Amino acid sequence: AKIKGGINTNSIETTRSIVAKTLEGIRNAKANSGILGPSTGLKVLDDNLKGIRLSNVYIIAGKSSMGKSALAICIAKALCVTQQL
Repeated sequence: AKIKGGINTNSIETTRSIVAKTLEGIRNAKANSGILGPSTGLKVLDDNLKGIRLSNVYIIAGKSSMGKSALAICIAKALCVTQQL
């Protein structure tokens, strides 16, 4: 890896490659009913979140015994199935 001015030049992307990745994501979203990432397995969540994206942090909040853990387990199961983990 070349270091130039404190910047790792191997990690720099061109505008062209970023635009190409963005357009590919948009095309995939159109083909998958607007879903940008792996499905949560729950249509209502997918409609609002557009799928799970690794760059995001998701917080599930609620009172005791409201089903937070059950929701997280359902999402994890759906991700394992769709991503073949």
